Amino acid sequence: MRIACLPDEGTAMTRHSLNRLGNTIRTELYIIKLKLSHPGNEYHQLLPDIPLKLLRWTASKVAQVELMYALRKCINHGKATIKEIAVCLQYIFQVDLGNYYDRLDNINLRQKEPAKFLHTLIDNLYEELEKVNRK
Repeated sequence: MRIACLPDEGTAMTRHSLNRLGNTIRTELYIIKLKLSHPGNEYHQLLPDIPLKLLRWTASKVAQVELMYALRKCINHGKATIKEIAVCLQYIFQVDLGNYYDRLDNINLRQKEPAKFLHTLIDNLYEELEKVNRK
């Protein structure tokens, strides 16, 4: 497929052709976003409308995978697939989990504490409750 605003091979890109290319790309991205955000689209629910720069995952990827599997039965009455949950979490927190199925195997191999991150979350919650109780 040839994009109309690209110059023929062998000719230099002019400022005008670069501007046209930029406009074409922006338009196409906007159309894709509209299509994805349409309620009739199967991926509509996978694209929350939140400013992405606000939320960044700062714990390990393994921790996010641990959370993802722990949340599975709490989402859509347990009917959400791991892939659906992974897509959402990767989108929300702007992280690529890679092969999250392999990461679950690594979690499963932990001898001491398979739910290490979840225990950390429990500790974090208790700390927050203590702060509230101190006020």
